[in-house]
Amino acid sequence: MDIFKGNRRLEEHTIHAVDWACYLRHNSDGPISPFMFVYHNNEKRINVLMTDQNPFEYAEELLAKSEKPYHQVIIGCEGFLGSNEEDKHDAIIVQGFDIAQEEGVSLGQMIKPKEKFGRFSKLGKVNFLGNPPSILNKSDPSTANFSIEEAGFTAMKLTFDGLNQYMVFITHENPSVVGNHMRRLLRSKLNSEESDQLNGRFEFSVPPETIQDKSFFTYIAQSVIEEEKAADYAQNWMDQNRRSIEINVSLGDEMIIQAFEKETNTKEKQRSPNNDVESTKEHLEASTEENAANKKKPWWKIW
Repeated sequence: MDIFKGNRRLEEHTIHAVDWACYLRHNSDGPISPFMFVYHNNEKRINVLMTDQNPFEYAEELLAKSEKPYHQVIIGCEGFLGSNEEDKHDAIIVQGFDIAQEEGVSLGQMIKPKEKFGRFSKLGKVNFLGNPPSILNKSDPSTANFSIEEAGFTAMKLTFDGLNQYMVFITHENPSVVGNHMRRLLRSKLNSEESDQLNGRFEFSVPPETIQDKSFFTYIAQSVIEEEKAADYAQNWMDQNRRSIEINVSLGDEMIIQAFEKETNTKEKQRSPNNDVESTKEHLEASTEENAANKKKPWWKIW
């Protein structure tokens, strides 16, 4: 089921808001303030919702007073999820709306707050909570723009001592999108039929000018690595191959996360004389394969 009804732009903005709220909460000793992202054409504005009432109702009141016909609105706050008091969990709750659709999308991410558990962590996957009625005045769907900016993505296979590792280049301004491509690459390669030929090392690189918020990007990269390494498929790979998974992440020339020392060009050529030719071929094959898969599968579904 496509909960976003083909609206990839709403999908991207809503998942981004979940990630953003978790980022705000991960180093905080108290609940985050409710917030609202409003989008009009290519403009984005962030509003903090200073209110004691239901933040979703308050946001609807603010929008009713606004003269600008916003195309999309995303509202996020902290609350609780669970069927009763014994099963109640702290959670990030996000609702997304598009002016061309009669219903929005509501998502919830249960969390373990820092002040209660010593460190922040997410609990399970993102939950689909339903399709609330839209709080925006609906327009003609034919004028809607559901398109998104596709991420630039290339992957090169390098060979050292008979084992393969991947160098991956991702270009996109949204850290959530970059993190999703990191997840997909790790899952694709570690679950492949040739996964026993991997040495467990991956390098992800993002051009410095594409990411505006380095701190947010660092949080996303750290979260992806921590969650994927703890997943069953990664644990099984490490047990079966008796090798660890090591991941480097860089933003331009700056190393954001470093788990291993990068091989020099000299060592690469000494260890694998045909490495450059093999890398170029894999670069083309991986790019085609991954981009085709990305277009077929909504990225929230892997969570």
